[in-house]
Amino acid sequence: MRVVHVINCLSLGGAERQLLRLAAEQRRDGDAVTIVTLLDKDTLRPDADAAGVPVRAIGVRSALGFPRAVLRLRGWLRELEPQVVQSWLYYANLVALAAKPKVLVWNIRQTLPDLAGERLLMRRAIRLGARWSGLPHGIVCNAREGLEQHRAIGYANAIEEIIPNGFDVERFGHGNEATRTARATLDLPADAVVVAHAARRHPMKDHAGFLEAIAPLLERRRELVVVMMGREVDETHLSADLARHAALSRALAERRLRLLGERLDLESLYPAFDLVVSSSAWGEAFPNVLAEAMASGVGVVATDVGESRALVEDPARVVPPSRPDLLRAAIDAWLDRSESRRRADAELGRGRIAERYSIRAVLERYRSLWRRAIEAR
Repeated sequence: MRVVHVINCLSLGGAERQLLRLAAEQRRDGDAVTIVTLLDKDTLRPDADAAGVPVRAIGVRSALGFPRAVLRLRGWLRELEPQVVQSWLYYANLVALAAKPKVLVWNIRQTLPDLAGERLLMRRAIRLGARWSGLPHGIVCNAREGLEQHRAIGYANAIEEIIPNGFDVERFGHGNEATRTARATLDLPADAVVVAHAARRHPMKDHAGFLEAIAPLLERRRELVVVMMGREVDETHLSADLARHAALSRALAERRLRLLGERLDLESLYPAFDLVVSSSAWGEAFPNVLAEAMASGVGVVATDVGESRALVEDPARVVPPSRPDLLRAAIDAWLDRSESRRRADAELGRGRIAERYSIRAVLERYRSLWRRAIEAR
C-alpha cells in the first residue's frame, strides 16, 4: 500500500516509537511509506533512516505556521499520491484534515479523563477534533478507555477501531548476558535490585508520586537502586520533589538514585532492571514502557490507567493512580517475592507480549482498517 503518516514530530515518545515500528514493518513488506512531521524535533530520525523510511519535515515553529503546514502537506500528497493518510495526535490530525487527502484516518493516542490537565492550545485542538471528527474516513485509538472518553466529549465516526501498540520481542534484550551488558553500561552493581522509571517530565507521568512512593523503600532496603530516565528527568527539574525527602538526597549522594535524563538506548537498557514502574496519573492509553519492559522479561508495577491492567494481568501489581502509598505497597510486595517467582512472572509477561501484541498482527489490523476506510470513501 501507499501510505503517508503525519505526526507532530519524531521526538522520543510512545506514539513516535510506535509509528516507527509500524512504518519499518511496512517497509519490510514493500509498502511505499513516508513520514511527514510538522516540527523539526527529530530525535528518532536515525531510527527512520536505519529502517529506510523517508521523512519530510515541514518545520513549523508555532500555531501561526498552521496554514503553511497545510499547504506544504497538500503539495506533498499530490506528489506522493497515497492511498491513505494516517495521522497521529491531535495537531497532526487537524493539519491532515485541512490538507484534504482522498482517504484520512485519525489516530488518538491518549486517555482523556478531563481537559483540565491540558494546555490551552491543546484543549482547543481536542475540542476542534471533536467538532470535526466525522470528517476523516476512520478513527483509531490504542485503548478502549481512550475511545470511550473521546466519545463522551463528542468524537464520533462511522469507522472506529481499537488497535493496541505492537512490538517485536526479538528486538529487546533478554537473559543473563543482556543483563550483564546493560548493567555494565549503566555502571550498576551486579547484585543490586534495580527499580526503573522511564517517562518524560510531565504532570500526567506523576514523577512526584513515584518519588513519594520510593523514598521510604530506598531508606529501608539498602540493596535497592532506583534509575529514572526521561526528558528533563534531572536534579534541576525535579529539585522540589527531591527536597521533600532526606532519603532521596542521601540516595543521590550514594548513587542509589540515578537521574539519567533522556536516553535513546532504552530498549537495550531494560535487561538491567528487575522492575519497571509506571506511575501515570492520567493520559496513558497504552503505556509503551510497560510492554517494552515485559518484552525484555522484566517485572512491572503500574497505576490503573489506560490498558495497564490488561497488560499486567495481576491485580496485586496494578494500583489506583495518584496513590503513592498504594504504589509503594505494590512495589514493596513485588520486592518481597522470591527470585524464582519474579522470573516466572516476568517470563509469562514476555510471552504475553509476543502472543498478543506482535507488530506483525498490529500492522495487519491497520491494513484492514485502511481498506475499510478506502471502501467507505
